[in-house]
Amino acid sequence: LPVINGSLNDNTQYKNKLTDNQNISENLRWSTYTDPKYGYSINYPSNVGIGRPFSMEDANPNVSGTLFSLDNSSETTAEAKEAVHVLVTTVHRNETDKITKFFLGIPIKPLLKDFNLGNIISAANEKKSTYEALPAYNFLENKTTNFNNNIAYSIEFTYYNPTFRSVLHEKWVFITNGEELTILEFITNPQKYQQYLPVFQTMLDSFKFQKKT
Repeated sequence: LPVINGSLNDNTQYKNKLTDNQNISENLRWSTYTDPKYGYSINYPSNVGIGRPFSMEDANPNVSGTLFSLDNSSETTAEAKEAVHVLVTTVHRNETDKITKFFLGIPIKPLLKDFNLGNIISAANEKKSTYEALPAYNFLENKTTNFNNNIAYSIEFTYYNPTFRSVLHEKWVFITNGEELTILEFITNPQKYQQYLPVFQTMLDSFKFQKKT
């Protein structure tokens, strides 16, 4: 799970909350984020959570990715197990140093060769293996799809996180155009997973690699 610094766990920053009886998807205000380095774009809800993307590298130079907080909890719920996060990480094929510390410090050696489907699946399995030792691990699904003429591979699983003393539900989606690889990680608890899944799906559907010139 991404290591979140204290400022992100402080719910005093959370503004424009939606009440529990409102339909989340119908009451969102969407904005577009364009990554300054890689140029990809993605739509995200800017009136929930902290309302803006957060660079994980700003909190820890050894960590990659941009965090989008979708948490719609009340002001009194600041526990990490109640959070809803989407972490988006991108790497160029020639960024060897970044690939070796990819996925929060877990080396993903197959990706050093090529961003083909076989290596992506191997990398996903290597990352997934670190979760399999956790209590109550349950693998739910893996799927290969075509995403806007790009290769996409997704996996979904649940596990018990001893730190948060809670079961978490995660979905990872790997997308590559051959030169770049992007991983979108949707992380929350099982109770909120289905509630926020349409929001994550809208974000995923909006994702676009930088247009080549």
